[in-house]
Amino acid sequence: MFTRLISFDTYFFRKINQEWSNSFFDSVLPALREAKFWIPLYVFLLFYSIYKFRKMAIFWIIAAAVLAGVSDQTGMILKNIFKRLRPCQIHDGIVNARLLLADCPSSYSFVSNHAINHFSFALFIILTLQFKKQYINAVFIFWAFIIGYSQIYVGVHFPLDVLGGAVAGIILGYFFAFLYRKLITFANSKRVKNM
Repeated sequence: MFTRLISFDTYFFRKINQEWSNSFFDSVLPALREAKFWIPLYVFLLFYSIYKFRKMAIFWIIAAAVLAGVSDQTGMILKNIFKRLRPCQIHDGIVNARLLLADCPSSYSFVSNHAINHFSFALFIILTLQFKKQYINAVFIFWAFIIGYSQIYVGVHFPLDVLGGAVAGIILGYFFAFLYRKLITFANSKRVKNM
């Protein structure tokens, strides 16, 4: 069963990384996985949280920052537990990764930190900012998906690494949104008592 799963994983990696490649994705997807590319989005979310929550925005900002740290460290812990090599670290002639980055990262592969970080943040955003237009939620899910997909495309992760990171990220995002709501409820009740 496990051997078949790895076989499917390698098969879909080769499809995404090699067969489904094109010059447009070759130029765009490496940039999409870079944090600095998304700085305008993060600045927008910062100001939107202040606009939406006013003084209470500090709780949202703190929760988002702690989530970023926790999700990143969770990814690193899982990497060191599973110790799976990245596609670009394997030279067996089967994987044959096409690396689109200057260097292959030295850390392990499972799970993808990009996937766990972006899926956790996407779900946290959706559950806490509660946009009225549903298509905005779909945009954030697609945002996390395309960053995860780009990790496979550039040759640094297998599909299962991204899937595992997405599942872990969704769990963390939901958990932090739950904690955030509890924190806001507690803070609001304190404010009412002090009035």
